[in-house]
Amino acid sequence: MSKRIGITIQQYLNKNIKDSTKATLNFLISKGYSLDYKPSYGVVTFGHLFLDYDLDVNDFIFICNRFSKVMSKGRNIYECMDNFRFSINQLSQDYIDSQNEGCCGFFDEIFLNPLTKNKLFLGFNFGH
Repeated sequence: MSKRIGITIQQYLNKNIKDSTKATLNFLISKGYSLDYKPSYGVVTFGHLFLDYDLDVNDFIFICNRFSKVMSKGRNIYECMDNFRFSINQLSQDYIDSQNEGCCGFFDEIFLNPLTKNKLFLGFNFGH
């Protein structure tokens, strides 16, 4: 089985892509990410939510893609989203505080990254 070879973000920027996508990718580069693969929809669209966390690049890709799937399935359900929260390996006090301060509807899930074995906690509140 041959290893799939990706491209770097910088190489991807040389392609004919939307300006909004270029802006997101340039932001990723400015934060030090140089992912060796073609950036997925999840990373391009939701990557900014996870840049402030000190994540392994595999966890970064994994959680961006999971969040993308959550949002694509529930765009009509999750109206008025607030209190986005994320934690790695254990619930932080900030996560719990955010959980308690949000609207009545909530989404909280734990994702296990099979590559890094890290538990990634993801949540937000929605509705009013």
